[in-house]
Amino acid sequence: MTYIYILFIWINKQISRLVLIFAMLFCLIFISLAYGTTLIAVRTAKEVFLAADSMMIKGGEIRSACKIIQVEDMFISFGGKPIFPQYQFDAIRSADDIFSRKDTFRNNMETYIALIKWQLTPIIDKMRKDVKLFNDYFHAPNRFIFVLIVSTIEADSPVFYEITFYVNSSHNEPAIIKSVIRDSTKRLIGSQREILIEGEQSEILDSIDKNALDKPDFDPIKNIIKWIRLEATANPDKVRLPIDILRITKDRAEWIQHKPECKEIEQKFFKHSN
Repeated sequence: MTYIYILFIWINKQISRLVLIFAMLFCLIFISLAYGTTLIAVRTAKEVFLAADSMMIKGGEIRSACKIIQVEDMFISFGGKPIFPQYQFDAIRSADDIFSRKDTFRNNMETYIALIKWQLTPIIDKMRKDVKLFNDYFHAPNRFIFVLIVSTIEADSPVFYEITFYVNSSHNEPAIIKSVIRDSTKRLIGSQREILIEGEQSEILDSIDKNALDKPDFDPIKNIIKWIRLEATANPDKVRLPIDILRITKDRAEWIQHKPECKEIEQKFFKHSN
């Protein structure tokens, strides 16, 4: 028998949706908050799939962007607001720098989180002086900033980590930056899988067949494409096609599909790659 635990969390009216966490015998689904994007990570016993839409707004213009980057044998996808060019803040560039250092992944992750908090604190302190700007950028109650999903190899198996940054203070308080880490690292057996859906997701939640997720023949690629297309159709101002999908194993990584903006994979960083 499969047991299902559902946690309903009401979110502010700006996004007006339910956040559900389904914990199943065969499948665990994490659902979090990000704005203007849809990111998906699917992990099985032997592989991880990372997927992202192409929506990016820069200078008020809608552009196409690749939201998945390679940093040696790691792959990182971003959602939310990882760049504030007016303050020379670029969390993507910092991730490329920090996670490429010759240290353990966890040490690099701690260094990255500390650096981002140090960089963001004075920026948020400046932005909070303009109440409208502050509230437009960081919606109450969670005041989400950005999220990254990092897939790496641990114990000869691909895993992923989610790191989310929030403003944990109001406009009339000194800035406090909060980070939350969630990992998908436990050993999976057989048809067990874990799925992370980040960002725009209301249409996905409405379409999910929990019984289908529980079946051994669940097709990650087919469902990822279906889910992101649903969000792109319903929310064209926040989610855009095409969809980039990356498959990662302990030996190599490969694009299932990607647009020209995405760089080709460098296999030399994988220990077992020929």
